[in-house]
Order: sequence, then structure tokens, then C-alpha cells
Amino acid sequence: MTFMKKNHLKLLSLICLLLSGCFNFKAQRDPSQCYQLESTPLNAVSRDDGEALVLGRIDLPEYANNPKIAVLGTDSRVAFHEFQRWSEPLSAAVRRVLMENLHALRPNVPVCSYQYANAETQKNLISIQFLEFIPDQNAQKVVVRANVCLQQKTQTWQYIAFDIPCNTKDAPSVVRAFNQSLANLAQFIARL
Repeated sequence: MTFMKKNHLKLLSLICLLLSGCFNFKAQRDPSQCYQLESTPLNAVSRDDGEALVLGRIDLPEYANNPKIAVLGTDSRVAFHEFQRWSEPLSAAVRRVLMENLHALRPNVPVCSYQYANAETQKNLISIQFLEFIPDQNAQKVVVRANVCLQQKTQTWQYIAFDIPCNTKDAPSVVRAFNQSLANLAQFIARL
């Protein structure tokens, strides 16, 4: 073998050795975990006036539009968990769960979404403006603050607040607290 071929062979061997140490050819597992809000088993309330409930606008704070789960940390800073995510847009999940909970609470009353009903002709149009909908890491609770509007002949806005204890470092605990807060909100709406 000539001197050039030996050097090329050594150089090629060295490059292969370096590359094998730099690259991991094993498949990497995605550490992300996705969570979904779910309705909560609820007992029906006695009020059945027969008129449909129409779930209208639901406004969430801007931080809730992120697929990552947001947490209120120190100094009132909102942080997002890199690997803990919602399985669907939170606005869609909140609407779906509220509709399921309201149907469970008032099974004889139709519950529909604004987009599927003529809202101007409905007496029981419900709009919700969430002011806060976030786990508070310092207080170890999910904080829910909202204005709820029931439009019948006139609009009536009511402020509602829930603090549901949870371990904010444990995503399943946070999701259970969110589920409970939506159950509490549905119970409040069903009694309007």
C-alpha cells in the first residue's frame, strides 16, 4: 500500500470514529405529554324550564391560546411547560366540557353552541369572559376568575371566582383542578 493510501485510510477511520461519537442513531422518545380536559360526573339539578341553553362567546386570556400548559410563577410571570401540552386548543376544550357538563346538569334542556343556534332569538344566551384561568405555582391552586353573562330580556353579568387546590408541579393534578373548575362553573350557570 502506498503512503497516500495509508494516510487516506487513517483519515477516513478517524472521521468515522468522530462521527460515530457525535451522532446518536437510536430513536429519541418525545418527552411531550398531552392532556385533555374532561367533563365531570354531575347530578342533574331540578330546574328544567324547557328553554335551550345557548353557549355563546367564551373569551380566554391570551396566555391560554398557547398549546403549552401555562403556570403563574413568581413575580406574576407566566411560564409555559415545554413538555406538558393541551391535546386540543383550550378554547375548544372549555366549550366542549362546559356543554357536556351543562347537558349532564339539565338533561331535559337542549344545550347548543352559539355557532349552531340563532343567538338573537335565544333567551338563555350565556357568554363567558375568563379573566384568569391558570395554575398559580405559589399558591398551589388553579385560579379561575370569570364574568358570566346570561342574556334573557336584558344582559346580566355576574362575577364568579374559583380556587381549586392542586399540585402545580404535577400536570394530571392541574388538569383535574381545571376539570373541577369547569364543573363548578357549569353548576353556577345551570342555576341561573
